[in-house]
Formats: sequence, structure tokens, C-alpha cells
Amino acid sequence: MPGHPEIAKDKEASYGYSKKEGRLTWDTPEGWTESKGTGMRLASFGVQEGGHKLDGSIVSLGGMAGGLKANVTRWMGQINLELAPEKLDAFLNDLEKITSHAGKEITLIDLTTLKEKDASLQSMLVGLITYGDQTVFIKHIRPQDLS
Repeated sequence: MPGHPEIAKDKEASYGYSKKEGRLTWDTPEGWTESKGTGMRLASFGVQEGGHKLDGSIVSLGGMAGGLKANVTRWMGQINLELAPEKLDAFLNDLEKITSHAGKEITLIDLTTLKEKDASLQSMLVGLITYGDQTVFIKHIRPQDLS
């Protein structure tokens, strides 16, 4: 994916947890700009590509944060995507998992795979990590034609 760190390429991602500092840590991809998070966001990221501003964020919520299916359904609504319940269940059952540098399992949720390519539509890629009683979402929103 242009403009997106190649986390699926080597099956490792640059996210971890610093026990010394007691917080989540990450590496900002080259060419991206990191800004302080606001509200629920721990951090926000931006990059210009193909005349489009791409948006990334890291959000941490307590517990299961509503659960995987509820969050995926909400994200699908954010990009105007609807799926029949059986197709959504099949999609959720086939999600890929990778391992972070800190050894944490990351569930990849690639909503670009659920839509026909359309330059006018947005798409989303999310990495979901569970840390004890926290759920962390690394979310990337971009025009679908750049996917």
C-alpha cells in the first residue's frame, strides 16, 4: 500500500509497550508527520500522497472497547460500506494476525478488501492490539483509489 507502512510485508510491526515508561510506543513511518493526539487519540499521523491527505491514528480504550464485530460494523459505517451478516461473519473469521516487535498479536482489519475500487470512496486499514485491560486501534483512512 503506497503511503502506508508495510506492516504485512515482514509480518512484524513497529509498535510495542515500554514497561519502563509504562506506555505504548511506536515508530512514525518515514515521511509521515506525527501530532499530539486529542480526545481518545494517543497520536495522530498525516502524510500527503497523490494530492490527498491521508489520516492515521492510535486510540486506546478500556476493555474490549465494544468488541470486534461492533467496532468493524461502526468503521464500515464511517466509509459507507454495508455487508450481509453472513459475509461480515466470514470476513471476521478470516482476519490476518501479525506479531509486533514486542511480541504482541495484532489483528489486521483491511476494509479495502470488501469494496469495489472507486476513487470517490474512502477505505480503512486497522490494526487491533489487546494490552491487558486495554484495546489499542491503529487506524489508517485513505481514498480507496490509493489502496
